[in-house]
Amino acid sequence: TVTENIPRYRLVLGGQLLWFFCLWSTFGVAICRILVLRIARDEYCTLGSAFAFAWRVKLTGMLYPLAVLLPILFLLLCNHFAGMLTWIPWVGWLIGIILLPLTIISSLLAVLIGIAGLVSLGFVPAAIATERKGTYDSLGKAFNYIFARAIPLMLQLVVFFYFLGLVHELLVEQQIVEEVLADSMMPLWEGRDSDFQGMVTGQDLDGPQGYFALAYGAVIGIYRLLLWGGLISFTLGAFTSLFLILRKDVDGVDYIDVARDPSDAEDVPAPEAPPPANDGASEDGPGPAS
Repeated sequence: TVTENIPRYRLVLGGQLLWFFCLWSTFGVAICRILVLRIARDEYCTLGSAFAFAWRVKLTGMLYPLAVLLPILFLLLCNHFAGMLTWIPWVGWLIGIILLPLTIISSLLAVLIGIAGLVSLGFVPAAIATERKGTYDSLGKAFNYIFARAIPLMLQLVVFFYFLGLVHELLVEQQIVEEVLADSMMPLWEGRDSDFQGMVTGQDLDGPQGYFALAYGAVIGIYRLLLWGGLISFTLGAFTSLFLILRKDVDGVDYIDVARDPSDAEDVPAPEAPPPANDGASEDGPGPAS
């Protein structure tokens, strides 16, 4: 009853964003951990070890939305306070002219933080997986690289965006693999758009072929899930590689310098106890001189 007057799409969007950041801060960091060790050190990391690493630092990623939104909200509140002063007749109108440059600056900063925060969605998981630092440390690293190398970063992201868009258009939107599968498996005596073609592509059919169409559709559904997983992993891998390149370029940190997982440290044996000190002479030797 409390949410009767709230549009349903806002609740759905809020739930999707919450679920997105839960997956982003766990599985996203785990994927980046596997990729950064493979790229930087040529080490193989199991999915279990990567997910255990991501689960231990999950709060770092989950606090990311607040870390971006709090400065934006503060700047907007400053603008709102300036607007309240400007609302006062005559005196406020004069004060508003004086405060207008400050509100322009705060509005510009809010927009820049929002844009950088959106771009940092790809860099922050890579920063957490690489350096295992806190939320604002990872966010600060990402913001520093974005503004320090803005033009090269923009060009690289544009190329990546269009390349990923081309792959998505061919494999997801146009479903070119399914089209090739259907045309190549169809016998020569079968006409196009036949029940056989619908069965092997998992379409909704009647009769016995409908049951087999469900099985074919399940296999194709698994392929599409793997395809989406590949696209997501490719995206995170691109941002991870770009993060390592920018870290080397801006901070001069070598690629191989990746934070170790404390749980992977080998157990160091405890040092042996030193032998007891011999204060007096040995029992078999002569006693002290009288």
